[in-house]
Amino acid sequence: MNLRSILVPGLATIAMPVFAADSLATGENRPSGSYFEDEMTSFMDFNSLEARIRLVEFHRKTKPYMTKDGSDLKKTSKVREGGDALGVQLNFKSGLVADFIGFDASLYTVGNMSSPYDKDRQLFVTKDDGTHTGFSKLGQSYVKAKVQLEDDEEPLLTFKGGRERIYTGLIAGSSSRAIPSSWQGVDIGGGIAGLHYGLAWVNRISTRNSSNFDELKSFKKKGTPNSTTLGKYDEDNKDGSKDGNSTKVLALAEKIDSIWGAELGYDLMGLSLSYKDAHAKDFLYSYNLNAGYTFNISDDLAIGVNLMYYKAKEDGKLWTGYTFGDTSFNKDADIKHINFTTNIGDLSLLLGFSKTKAVYKDKDGKKQLGRYYYDFGINTYGGFMLPTAPLVGDFFFDNEKAWVISASYKFDEFVPGLSAEASYTSGDGFKDGGKSLKEKETDIDIKYAFQGAALEGLSFRIRYGMYRPSGKRLDGSELAGDRNAKRVYLEYKSMVF
Repeated sequence: MNLRSILVPGLATIAMPVFAADSLATGENRPSGSYFEDEMTSFMDFNSLEARIRLVEFHRKTKPYMTKDGSDLKKTSKVREGGDALGVQLNFKSGLVADFIGFDASLYTVGNMSSPYDKDRQLFVTKDDGTHTGFSKLGQSYVKAKVQLEDDEEPLLTFKGGRERIYTGLIAGSSSRAIPSSWQGVDIGGGIAGLHYGLAWVNRISTRNSSNFDELKSFKKKGTPNSTTLGKYDEDNKDGSKDGNSTKVLALAEKIDSIWGAELGYDLMGLSLSYKDAHAKDFLYSYNLNAGYTFNISDDLAIGVNLMYYKAKEDGKLWTGYTFGDTSFNKDADIKHINFTTNIGDLSLLLGFSKTKAVYKDKDGKKQLGRYYYDFGINTYGGFMLPTAPLVGDFFFDNEKAWVISASYKFDEFVPGLSAEASYTSGDGFKDGGKSLKEKETDIDIKYAFQGAALEGLSFRIRYGMYRPSGKRLDGSELAGDRNAKRVYLEYKSMVF
């Protein structure tokens, strides 16, 4: 039994009597025309339109250790990825008729400002001739409903159905490029007395760099045995993209019918407990357990401890053990994590540790380097919030022990709107072919919200990561070479009405 089998009948049991009571309270089937007019006036009064404009620079530069024939590269050899884009969002939110039902919609547009290195399809649509182009799409369009008890701040039950951004269970999305991704499906949630719950179902996705809502796809090639998988450099994918958004790559892959996601959480007096999962039919089932407690010693001092557990298990014929051409795991994988936090005024400190188990053996029983996998298909996004997974690397190879230390500070007392974070992550204890490997990464993250009425809504952010592995691996993983990643955002948001 999984959480979905409990939540589906449970949410229905909660909703039916409340919907019936709401129907009576709002005067459904009354002959009064004035009531309807009042409700529509309220509906129109609460409509809103938000505009967001984002300039983003996304660049990665890798210095590979080896060429494809195994010879060492000179230090000057580099592989570059990325480009510069303009993203525009128009987000419409309606009021609720009878404080119950409404609809929202979002229009997304991406403009190509520069794309000399975007071979990895991080920002734009790539055409058959290899050129990159901007695009527009109706990123969100969904019906929404809400049931809320009069004295509660949080709705008892919310419903969204259509094309939308969803973060429920381990179903997640991406908003780190010019525009966000979105799903096609249903999302239900709510809370009462510190208890939070959610349930979602999706069957299509529009990624952060696509104008389409595509079927969900696995890594298994159509019409082939389970051992045949789509790799990084497929013969029908001319530019060698590994991001999974090529129309040609998706056409070759077996379809995943749908993904279910569920979550249950409870917060009380410093204690936080949560369970999240997702199930991609015939492909993968994953869940996450979190438990944390914060000791509030004084107004300016708090100490916390957090335990996290991630588990992923193959779910049938679509799982091949490979993801993006790399060995992942055969049957299951897990990550255990603990971290300690200290907040002293505007200063926050974190020390964390993770241990991964992800065994992969080939058909001859020979062990190869395995790794955890947290998404749910070649063109999907899964929730993965470990502090030991920084900007560039994920630090989740089989038997890897990873440490992270980070510090962040809000400079509002000196420079209002400015905050910064720095972290260092180190991983070791894992082997490939009997050879011990290590990896490390240093990241910085600086944010600034411009001050003053004239600049209200304008913000700047820069993230920079420096990843350094040890050893020489001839593959497309992060272990193949030193890598620097830079993401720069200048964003403006404003309410049109």
